[in-house]
Amino acid sequence: MRKSIEKINFKKLNKWLNIINLIYVIIATISIIVLWIKAPSEIPIHYGFSGHVDEYGSKSNSLILVFVLIAIYVIFMFISKYPKSYNYIVPINDLNRERQYNISSTFMKILSLELMILISYMSIQSLIGAKSITNYFIVIIVASVGIYIYFSVKNR
Repeated sequence: MRKSIEKINFKKLNKWLNIINLIYVIIATISIIVLWIKAPSEIPIHYGFSGHVDEYGSKSNSLILVFVLIAIYVIFMFISKYPKSYNYIVPINDLNRERQYNISSTFMKILSLELMILISYMSIQSLIGAKSITNYFIVIIVASVGIYIYFSVKNR
């Protein structure tokens, strides 16, 4: 089982995730701005845990999410460059240091992408006037944390 995990080239995956994250933040930002121009003055601004609208407000609130989207991108790209500062679930030693750093850096970039997708999804749904949204994102984020833990423990 260990050999299959070692076949994953996390460095190459990290490079692709950098590109994907950058492209996503650009496309999502442009999409939100284009939809914002066409949106009515009052849009849904908050969805309850059930996924249904429970508050309406000005469409200018959705522009805040553009800044949050960009901030997530910048913060996570910065954080992913310093995996030495993370807390790990396995002890870090000379044998596993590089693998653990690469796995955790990859996880940060995947988590960043997931959060950006979540925020842009909510913003776009609000701008088009959706009355409810799906709440499967929590399952996806929890699953990615589980996958990170699996890879981290397997690559002690």
